[in-house]
Amino acid sequence: MDIAVTLRTEISFEDLEDINDARDIIVDGCRMMASSNGKVVAAIKSGKIKTAALMVGTVLVFFNNFPFSHFFSGIRVAEYLLYFATLMSLISMIQYYVLNKNIIADTK
Repeated sequence: MDIAVTLRTEISFEDLEDINDARDIIVDGCRMMASSNGKVVAAIKSGKIKTAALMVGTVLVFFNNFPFSHFFSGIRVAEYLLYFATLMSLISMIQYYVLNKNIIADTK
């Protein structure tokens, strides 16, 4: 029995959006669990970097990567920023979990 497996080598913007949404749900869950115990989960630097990269990348997508597409042909800054934001999203999600795993364990 042959099973054909295809490997997708391209990540779409929808995939990036799904990853960022999953991160936000997990981090919001950590914050809600902490607040139910009367504790506050502070924002961390990697989350702020993720937000800044996501905002700038999104604006560049709206403007078709201008000014980079106009002056520097072939440089896809918007796409690179969105990939970077997704990477930072995963890093910050792991950091939030590691920093707050004691709070999550206390809610059981």
